[in-house]
Amino acid sequence: MKFKAKLFDCHSVTRLHITVAAVAKYCKSCALKLTEDKMEFILNDRVVSSGISLWCEITQSSFFDEYRIEGKDDTGMIVMNLCPDNLAKALANATNATSVKIKLARKQAACLSVEIAVPTTGGAGQRMVTHDVPVSL
Repeated sequence: MKFKAKLFDCHSVTRLHITVAAVAKYCKSCALKLTEDKMEFILNDRVVSSGISLWCEITQSSFFDEYRIEGKDDTGMIVMNLCPDNLAKALANATNATSVKIKLARKQAACLSVEIAVPTTGGAGQRMVTHDVPVSL
């Protein structure tokens, strides 16, 4: 399984952060379903008798400049559980970033690695900030 998405527009990063932060206000953990054309945050709360209590779809073409996914099988999707608050905190540091890359990685365990390129104060270069958001596949 492989996943990589890049954002180069600071307005897209801000919109993604606001969306993930809104999801984080409603749940402590949720499923993240990645398909070829969208990201979906899904909360399936068993307390609610109607089933799904939160469903948030993010179309990849409206947020991401680059978006690649390779699923485990022919469905071309990856489903993982994560804490949206951790992802929102990682994206909060990207408000003035020149680029953001989100990828599925296996370091000590599976994680979404958020790599943020931030310009230096002198403007001569940039520094990389990486946040690893733990996920369970």
